[in-house]
Amino acid sequence: MSSVAAGSTIWITVWIVIDSSALAEIVMRTPRAPLVEELLVDADLIAPDLINAEVLSVVRGWLLRHVIDGAAAQRAVENLAMAPVRRMTTAALISRMWDWRQNLTPYDASYVALAQRLACPLLTLDHRLTRAPGLGVEVRTVESQG
Repeated sequence: MSSVAAGSTIWITVWIVIDSSALAEIVMRTPRAPLVEELLVDADLIAPDLINAEVLSVVRGWLLRHVIDGAAAQRAVENLAMAPVRRMTTAALISRMWDWRQNLTPYDASYVALAQRLACPLLTLDHRLTRAPGLGVEVRTVESQG
């Protein structure tokens, strides 16, 4: 039996898996970024390492469609590099990702598999993902709040 001395502090890590749709809003500082950030207060962020390529793809798409200019794209890339998100390899998640092949892309399945493995919520702004059946994890989104 263990005990904690009076006055000791116990640190509990509260993980949230963040997906590329949510992180892209933050790194590009969109009008929805503050709403996303409100859902992340006091949480440690974690994501599959493919999040970097996915967010860069979003930034590139916005740049090519002239939604943002080159300076904004560069700031987003720098913000992504500094984002306080722990990136995890997907190697240990492959089998579980494949289990969702009927309902999810491998990309989306990687976020769900990580959230399931850590027994923590998944934050996404991807409406298809929020409606996918049988995920077995809590899915949070800006629209689901208040």
